[in-house]
Amino acid sequence: MGGSQPALVAGVTYRYRLAVEDETGRHTLGEVALRVPDALTLALEPARPNPSSGPFTLAFTLPSAAPALVELLDVSGRRIYARTIEPARAGLRLLPVSVELSPGLYVARLTHGGRSVTTRVVHAR
Repeated sequence: MGGSQPALVAGVTYRYRLAVEDETGRHTLGEVALRVPDALTLALEPARPNPSSGPFTLAFTLPSAAPALVELLDVSGRRIYARTIEPARAGLRLLPVSVELSPGLYVARLTHGGRSVTTRVVHAR
């Protein structure tokens, strides 16, 4: 196999005919259908663990390789933590967060491609 392969498109089903060659000739084995999963969507899961009394992990999905920004805000909207994810890659990512926090409620915000999603983080002692 050589040359470049065409890009696959999310949500499309591709059909292939499988064939093998041996000393008696070429034999078609049938058709196979492969469906490319729908496009990834921007998502931010709840912190793990939540509530937390120390470091926690944020799991998020990026739909493309564009840079992303993860922020932790207190309830007044003040930024406590920020991390730029660059170079990014599409798909599921895990980000360990270790920051000194007072007990309380915080908001984790993920911004990517002009869109933002949030989740709550509870920090306990």
